[in-house]
Amino acid sequence: MNEKEGFEKIVQIMKILRSENGCPWDRSRNLSNLRENIIEEAYELVDAVTKNDVENIKEEVGDLLLQSVFVSQIMEEKGVFDIYEALNSLSKKLIERHPHVFGNRKAKTPEEAKASWDSVKNRGKKEIDLEKYKKFPALIEAQKISSKAAKYNFDWEKPEDIFEKIEEEIGEIKDAVKEKNKEKTEEEIGDLLFTIVNLARRLNIDSEIALKKANEKFRKRFTEILKKIRENPNPTLEELNIEWERIKKKEEN
Repeated sequence: MNEKEGFEKIVQIMKILRSENGCPWDRSRNLSNLRENIIEEAYELVDAVTKNDVENIKEEVGDLLLQSVFVSQIMEEKGVFDIYEALNSLSKKLIERHPHVFGNRKAKTPEEAKASWDSVKNRGKKEIDLEKYKKFPALIEAQKISSKAAKYNFDWEKPEDIFEKIEEEIGEIKDAVKEKNKEKTEEEIGDLLFTIVNLARRLNIDSEIALKKANEKFRKRFTEILKKIRENPNPTLEELNIEWERIKKKEEN
């Protein structure tokens, strides 16, 4: 089969899976219970890209594409639109939002190109819509709404200024903990996390990716510690810390 025919093949397979004689599980899917699958596949692709795992990237690109075909098939069954209408809408949007490629506007740098895209996207909008970012995970949402605020100069003058705010937020957390006020503690921890996201943004660091890397680093180190725990089922905190430092130094060498 010609690779270019692959997309049409997937569309036809999905129609069969959703048909009366198709797969019971696929037939049971709807827009609501597909949401978790869509998010899961998106994150699996991000993970493959982060690891630069080419074979896995290829597989996950296909899995994520399948979710778009799946949703479009459901919408076609409802008589709303099909995958080809969605693709035509995408083609139109890509051309309209790249006037520096398909029109007379000029953009020599990625920043100028992004500004061009945003100007077309926001054309006719009288005010910014921060509500739309609620659909994202909390770290990404924080990045997006703070980035939008920064465009209106509601931002720290320099990254170093944010350190003072971080110290202030830590102090407020300590006070809330002393008061044994769980609700206030939760609020202050949220403020600290939001401030750290702003620091990352100012330093051109993606908070979501940074935390993912930190999670992976902890996972690897603690997996090594678990091997030691199997040898010594009741280690003291001091022994665990010694083992942690040993693993840390091993990574640095």
